[in-house]
Parts: sequence; C-alpha cells; structure tokens
Amino acid sequence: ELVYNNTNGRIRAANWYKNDTLHGMRYVYTTVGILDSIQQYRNGRKNGLQRVYGKEERIALKKIQLVRNDTIIYERRYDYGGELQAIEYYKNGLLDGECRYYTTHYYGIDTTATRICNYKSGKKVGEEREYRGKGVLSSITTWNEGVKHGKSLSYYNDGLKYKEVNFVDGKKNGEEHMYYYRDTVLYSHHINRFNMDTLHGKQIEISAKGDTTAKRWYNEGRFDSSITYKYSEAGKLYMEMRTTLVNHGETTSQYFQEYWVSEGVLLYHTNTVSSGGRNYYGYDFDGKMTTYYPDKKIHYQQWWENGEQDSLYSGWYENGKKMFVCKVSTGRLAARPDIWNEKGVKLVAGTDAYNTIFNEEFATRLQIDTKLYDPAKDKIQVAWGDRNSEMIGVEDMDGGDGDNLQWDRYDKKSR
Repeated sequence: ELVYNNTNGRIRAANWYKNDTLHGMRYVYTTVGILDSIQQYRNGRKNGLQRVYGKEERIALKKIQLVRNDTIIYERRYDYGGELQAIEYYKNGLLDGECRYYTTHYYGIDTTATRICNYKSGKKVGEEREYRGKGVLSSITTWNEGVKHGKSLSYYNDGLKYKEVNFVDGKKNGEEHMYYYRDTVLYSHHINRFNMDTLHGKQIEISAKGDTTAKRWYNEGRFDSSITYKYSEAGKLYMEMRTTLVNHGETTSQYFQEYWVSEGVLLYHTNTVSSGGRNYYGYDFDGKMTTYYPDKKIHYQQWWENGEQDSLYSGWYENGKKMFVCKVSTGRLAARPDIWNEKGVKLVAGTDAYNTIFNEEFATRLQIDTKLYDPAKDKIQVAWGDRNSEMIGVEDMDGGDGDNLQWDRYDKKSR
C-alpha cells in the first residue's frame, strides 16, 4: 500500500500495488479529505466494482460501475439524496440492452418518473416508454438506429391521449393527431399532415360533435390559406372566415374573407387585405376591411393600422346610399360623425333619427373617449354606458341568427 498526501497534510490517495502495478483497492479523496471514489484494479487495469461519491460534507454514493479490463459493463447512478437515477448496461463500452432512468423527489413533491428504453451498440432501438409519478404512462416512442422511426404517442397526466404522430428517419411524416379536452371530455381534434418534418397539405380541426371548425392548407411548410367555421351552441353555422396568403416581392399580405350565415342564408361577408398584419381573430390588421351585403353592395369600409381601427370609417344602406362617415383614431371615435337617412338627407346631430343610427353604428362598435370627442356637446344621447368613461361593446352571439346581439359595458377599471 502506498499513501499520497496533499500539501495540507490530508490524504489524497491510497493505492495497492503488485509488481509495481496497480492491483487491488484504490481510495481517492478530495483536497479536504472527503472520500471521492473507491476503485478496484487487477494487473493495472480497472476490474470489479467502482464506486464514486459526492463531494459534500458527507459521504454520499453517486455512482457504481461494474468494469472489466477498463471496459464498463454496468452502471447505477444516484442523486445526492441517495435516490436511484439510472441503471445502464454496456457492451464493448457502448450502451446495450434495457436501460432505466428515474426522476426523484424534490422539495417534498413526488415527481417520480421512469423512462425505459433499449440500446444496441450505443443507439436507441425499439420502444421507449416514459412514465409520470405513480406509473402513469406519459409517452411511447419508437426508435431505429438512434433516431425516431415509427409511431409516437403522448398522453396527458390523467392518461388521456394527447398526440399521435409517425416518424420516418427522425422526421414527422404523415398524419399527426392532437386531442384537446375540457376536464375529461374531448372538445377538439386536430389533424396535421407532414412531409418529412414539414407541414404540407390540408390540416383539419374537428369539434367533439364532429363539425369541422377549421381547415388550413400548407405548401412545403408555408401557410397558404385557411377556412375557419364558427358554430352556435345549437350547432348552427353562423360564420365562415377564409384567409389567403399573398406574396408581393419581399412583403407578405393576407387576404381575409368572412361569411356570416344563418340557416344557410348569407347575412353579409367581409373582405380584408392586411399588409403583413394580423386580424382580430389573432392577427393585427394593417389595411382595408370592406363588408358587403349579400348582393355584394358595400356595407362598411374601415381602415386599420397596427391592429386598431384608424382613419375614416364609412357605411352604406342596402340601396347604395351613404349612411355615415366618421373619423377614427386608434379605435376611438375622434369627431362627430356625418349621418344620412336612406333617402340621402343629412341628419342633424342630436335628433332622434341621428341618435338612433349613432347608437347602432358607433356606441356599440367603437370606444368613446370624451377626451377625443364628447357626444354630449352635440346633444347626442348615448343609449347605454357612461359617456365620461371609455366604453367598449362585447358581442355575445345567440344562435347565430345575426339579430340577437347582447352588449355589455365596462368602465376603465373593470375593462
């Protein structure tokens, strides 16, 4: 036995030799004298169990290896609390066989999970399963030569299926199914199609009732067009929105079409060109929106900038006569609107006829900020809300018939 010491006098290592070659036990310590590892040698090469410890103020087993002629065969790893983290098998120094991995307890919370997978010559093969606490299955993945190949499944915490997708050579290929639940009741099923990890073709969203709620088309990963369908609680279709992506050189524009229908009857539709923007279904408008009557005559025309209605806002009657024109600033009424009746006669602000149209077309569609424009100064009676606060209408469709609109109002604080 030969003992080595650090300059501080503490032991650094204790080795056993035979014929001037490491043979037997070898003890290695940290600079402060804490045991770091216990190694076994035979004729100068590691053989037998090798133990590695943590470097805390106490001895904590961190790793055990079974080694034969310097080549690892088996390994068990532990965290600093002594909880098992991994069991691995090796062949010719490479992972080979079934391996298990564990997530241990932290801060008193049970986060125990297990991952079971198989290796061959250092590469994952076959089925890999991951579990959450208490043995709840989290995912199943199929591997071939170290890459995902075949069906892959993942699950929610309660065991319900979340995703199913197929891989080819590590890339998504074919249909991907995703399931969304409220509590334990399925409410949406998405089907995405991939071509070697790239979205391509038609993507579909289906409600729990079997209604198609959205269709999207991709061309080699680039969004091309979509149709979104909205249904009432009674299951009646009341809105259909079409979106088409148009490229103009280095800029991108989006073209939106909305069709509002009831019992199969078109109520009106909207066309919008948005230059690189988004609309109020998740996109910030930056362009012109035009709304049409069923006979394709213009109903409304609005301008948007950075997601907010801005500039002029105009409306027309079904007979083609202008109904109103007003100035809008960042979604707020900025000046007194000019309003006409169906015969083309301009109405006087504050009259009953003027107030009726004002309340129908502005008070429920735009915010009224009295710092920009106060209707009371023009004797305009706002039918609802507090004129001294910002107001916004919140639309609640009932049955999708286009006639039953309920509006709530909020002041600045509650909004």
